[in-house]
Formats: sequence, C-alpha cells, structure tokens
Amino acid sequence: MTESEAAGSQSATSQSSGATSSSKGKMIGGWVTAVVAAGVLVMSGVMKLAMYDAEGGPHVIAEKLGWSKGMMSGLGAVELVAAVLLLIPKTSPVGGILASLLMVGALGAHATKLGFGGDMMGLWPLAVVVLVTAVATIVLRKERLPIVGKRA
Repeated sequence: MTESEAAGSQSATSQSSGATSSSKGKMIGGWVTAVVAAGVLVMSGVMKLAMYDAEGGPHVIAEKLGWSKGMMSGLGAVELVAAVLLLIPKTSPVGGILASLLMVGALGAHATKLGFGGDMMGLWPLAVVVLVTAVATIVLRKERLPIVGKRA
C-alpha cells in the first residue's frame, strides 16, 4: 500500500469514527433533553390532574386565568401526552413541538395575567427550561420528523 492510499484509508476511518461519535452525542443529548422536558411536564400535568385543590395548587392559576377545573385538567392531560411523546424516540420531535407550544402559552399567560413574581415566581423558570429542552430535542431529533426526516 502506498503512502497516499494509507493516508486516504486513515482519513476515511477517522471521518467515520467522528460521524459515529457525533451520532452518539446527538443520541445522548436527545435523551437528556427529552427526559428533562418530560420530567417537568409529568410533574405539572399530575399536579393539574391530582392536586387541583391543594393549597397553592393549580386552582390559584385557574382563578387568575378565569379557567374552570375542567380546562386545567385538560391542560394537565395534554402535558402528560407531550411527556409520553417526548419519551418515545420515534415521536419525540412531535412531543417537543407540543411541549414548546404549551410553554409558549404558559409564558404568555405569565406575561399577561399571572405575572413573574410572588406565588408565580417558581413556575415561569420551569416553563423556560421545558421550552429550551423541547426545542433542543426537536433540533437533535429532527430527522425523525415526517416532513424533515429521511424518506423511505
């Protein structure tokens, strides 16, 4: 084997190795971001469904927004659906889109009616965390989106 053939072979090997480590990094990053977003969504969804009337619970938010218990329960159920979608690799980008839309709505509610201080101080940062991790999940797993991803 000549020097140029050896160099070409070594270059091809290092490129495929780099692609593999990049792919592995995307896979791990996709899981981390999806699990973080799903964890917060599960916490929020369960609170809306099971702890509605607890002191300082979701009923406080519902009253400020003028929503019924049914509306908050529905929102909690949608949050749980988004969490499940995030944790299934094939549907994680769709779950990321749903979670992002939910968090844009949550941040909009904070900006217009709930405020960012007082009782609501601890909630809006969680919405930002979910929004950032959901968008990161979409970016890291975009090839799984039917419109963007690989076609058979």
